[in-house]
Amino acid sequence: MSTGAYADDKALYWRERMNDLRAGKPIYPVHLHLIPSDFCQLGCPGCAYRMEGYSSNQLFRDPVEGNNPKRFLPWHILQRVVADCAVMGTTGLEITGGGEPTMHPRILDLLKLAQDEYGLRTALITNGLTLHKKDLLYRAAKSAWARISIDAATAATYDRVRPNFQGNPSKNFDKVLANLRSLREMRDAISSPAECVIGAGFVVQRENWREIYEAVRLYRFYGADNVRISGLFTPAGDAYFSGWKDQALEQERNAVADFTRSDFRVHGRLGEKLADLHAPPDYKDCWYQRFTLYLGADGNLYRCCVTSYNRLGLLGNVVEAGGLKALLDRPEVQAALRDFDAQSCPRCQFNDRNRAIAAALAAPEAPAGDKPLHAEFV
Repeated sequence: MSTGAYADDKALYWRERMNDLRAGKPIYPVHLHLIPSDFCQLGCPGCAYRMEGYSSNQLFRDPVEGNNPKRFLPWHILQRVVADCAVMGTTGLEITGGGEPTMHPRILDLLKLAQDEYGLRTALITNGLTLHKKDLLYRAAKSAWARISIDAATAATYDRVRPNFQGNPSKNFDKVLANLRSLREMRDAISSPAECVIGAGFVVQRENWREIYEAVRLYRFYGADNVRISGLFTPAGDAYFSGWKDQALEQERNAVADFTRSDFRVHGRLGEKLADLHAPPDYKDCWYQRFTLYLGADGNLYRCCVTSYNRLGLLGNVVEAGGLKALLDRPEVQAALRDFDAQSCPRCQFNDRNRAIAAALAAPEAPAGDKPLHAEFV
């Protein structure tokens, strides 16, 4: 069993769940992507939810408010979901978007509830713009990991790939780097790298690929423990990267070689993501959705982030069902998970996980192994 933060076989650690799947029994997820807010201060052209024609825009767009709806999960639903996670043994709560999660008016209450009252392991993916607030910094630093999406090494490129929603020029790049440093300082003051890993995200796209190497150097300087490099998902698939893919991959390889240390990791995942874009899955069973599910700010539960805000991924609505556990306990939802054909997906960024789980399920018993880093975040 692998031990890295992005290991593809974390599901194998959960032996009881693996054995239940092998016996044909339903299981509750280990890991929930929780989207408290669909509203964001930024208007990123590469945002999967706001990209016209992309699969995750199908149910995201509001008929009145368009592609940046002021849509938030109600507080009583968030309370119910967190309580359900504790009951179900869903110990990894990844708070992400959708929109910018810290724009939810009760984000601090949500983090406090999950961390202090229920003892869940939280993670936060954020654009970093609100992390100048000390109470939010504190809660972010109490998470198992926090990642700031930056995608640039210069202010000019940042404003191209991550512009303000209103479109006016900003000083957001400098703010985000300062907030990254503040998060590192808060983490070092209250915990350690073993308790909270700070990451920076770089999604490679046409406007920023020339800055991959310099971005890694910069994020390391400002306090990140790691950098995650991945590729932009668009309706064009891997054709989007034609003409500059090899140069981008070379920058990634050089960054991995030059900056990786015992105390700093570069997770170069661009090549892997490009392979995921090439074709639909070549297997039928989607095991990943049994371990990780996605709850949108629209109250809908989806199979994963790739099928989020899309009818293909829709499993039901937690508001209508009265909670997450109540929804998952419905026989028709369990049947939808069990009978889903992964080959109906146009692409999958979890091929590695599905193949690792399938290989393990083919064995007579789930293998034993040490607990991998962030095992709760499959």
